[in-house]
Amino acid sequence: MKVYDLQQKPIDLHINPRYSNGKCNAVGSFINDDGEVLDTAGYQNMYIYSLDFDFDGTKAPQSLTLSINQAVKASKLVDNKVNPNDLLGSVLIYNAAALQLNGASGYDVQVVDAAGTSVSVGTATYSLRNDQLIFAVEEGKDPVDMTKAASLKMVAKQ
Repeated sequence: MKVYDLQQKPIDLHINPRYSNGKCNAVGSFINDDGEVLDTAGYQNMYIYSLDFDFDGTKAPQSLTLSINQAVKASKLVDNKVNPNDLLGSVLIYNAAALQLNGASGYDVQVVDAAGTSVSVGTATYSLRNDQLIFAVEEGKDPVDMTKAASLKMVAKQ
């Protein structure tokens, strides 16, 4: 498998949040370019991610928000997209049991755009084997377009 092959699929975002004073958060970034253009201005996307949720240490969080900030845009490319790596296929949150993210019902997941419009994209469920809360785009639904998404909102199912 070559880099080009990896660029033809949506990304998987792995998150290991930190806990401090009743809050959990994680911050990271991802740069996507084609690996060939030397002058990347206008040919590269950069995303800044921030996962935040309240956690008192005893009960499952009611909601989690993954903010997606497109800090650099591939403005010289069609729809600001470099390749399918500008799409999000899954989110995996580590140490889920310790953060009480292991409830049987899971979380409804919605993608929210800059205008505040939200669309349901699936469910995040706990994997005992991996101790992760895992969201993967449901079969038949499009991956999350990070060039248009402002956030992913996960709300506990009742």
